[in-house]
Amino acid sequence: MDSITDTGVEIKDNFAQLLILEATQDEELVALEHHDKRWGFFIGKHVLTTKEFPFDLDTTSAALVTLKNSKEHINTMLDDMLDFMNSEGSLWYVHAM
Repeated sequence: MDSITDTGVEIKDNFAQLLILEATQDEELVALEHHDKRWGFFIGKHVLTTKEFPFDLDTTSAALVTLKNSKEHINTMLDDMLDFMNSEGSLWYVHAM
């Protein structure tokens, strides 16, 4: 199941796949591009954006919640995410992880 824009452009993305997997618990419905640590939105070629597209906190968080990860791995990733906390306590992601 892939996302399709109103102009018919197909977008293969990890984020939607992770949401589908979380909702259904059925791995046969999704096709993920697995990453060892940080996750990016797109699967394969980036569409309708810049050639280089950074890993992001939203997709990484969805992967941590949805997939089986060791407690150590989750804690390491959460510690890494704290580097993006602003002075108000919000996670603000400006640079590529």
